[in-house]
Amino acid sequence: MAETCCYLVGNFYVTAPGIISVTSQGSTEVTLITAGGVSATTVGPSTGTVSISAYAGTARYYGCPGRAGVSIPWLTKNDCSENVYLFGGAGKSYISGNDGVGSYASFPSIPDVSNPVNSFNVINASASSGPASLYEDSIQQDGYGLIYEGNPWSINTTKETGAGSCTINLTSYGIGGYGECKLQNLQIQAVPGQVPVVNMSFIYSLGDD
Repeated sequence: MAETCCYLVGNFYVTAPGIISVTSQGSTEVTLITAGGVSATTVGPSTGTVSISAYAGTARYYGCPGRAGVSIPWLTKNDCSENVYLFGGAGKSYISGNDGVGSYASFPSIPDVSNPVNSFNVINASASSGPASLYEDSIQQDGYGLIYEGNPWSINTTKETGAGSCTINLTSYGIGGYGECKLQNLQIQAVPGQVPVVNMSFIYSLGDD
């Protein structure tokens, strides 16, 4: 008899608030070597990724359209049996929109450094739905690091480990058996009249089974 692989999503119980979807994937490093008419494969570590989408809060957003994001540069080191991820800094970040994204995202304070580092005009216009369509003409700020305050977890990307950091034990919230995962990317979008949505992606080492 085939194993059951499909379940009711209502029975997928997670304890982190606001989560809409969870997707995980894995990949193993494999190389084929041929010498003297003999072929062999070398198998390296396996890496997993987890993507999570969630409502950032519970209230509808009524400001101007806005978005914010950050990418964390983890350095990957191979110790044969698994990948080790070394914190490469708080990451390049941005906050775009005349109202930003409300209280959900801000730039961290960095001693002796002005943060954000730059700002400029951005436009998002399309007439594909007709001339009465709205378009955005706003300011984007670029900076270093991001403080996100919302569901499912508040995160300060200047912190590698500990509470509110870039390292989250997803298993402790009922999300798979992944253990401690490293935040790679975070993006939040605020659309007027809707609850803002945040998307997060994590990496982790699958180890050697």
